[in-house]
Amino acid sequence: MYLIHNITIGSIAETGLFITMILAFYEVDSILYWFIEMIRNTDSLSLNAEKIRAFFEIKSDIEVGSSPKKLAISIGAFSVDLQNVGFSYENSDYSLSNFNISIKPGGNLL
Repeated sequence: MYLIHNITIGSIAETGLFITMILAFYEVDSILYWFIEMIRNTDSLSLNAEKIRAFFEIKSDIEVGSSPKKLAISIGAFSVDLQNVGFSYENSDYSLSNFNISIKPGGNLL
């Protein structure tokens, strides 16, 4: 509005000054756009921070001394069994459910 007003009353007669004012307008516009987007995304950022905080507060039974029962750790070859494992991305149709795998000592996934 300022540019249009000054052009119509003739106070911006030089082309260089006009171009400088246009470039300054676009610079301010991009900074304002970035700032508004940052404010708009604050909710999702705080939601993700809450999820990360909750994840790191989960206590694991595997950690030594974190629970009254002690887990026996075997030395040497061991097998791994995963039963009915599931995974999905939030807001996505991709999911993995009822996944079972058994890896015996010396086995590989290739």
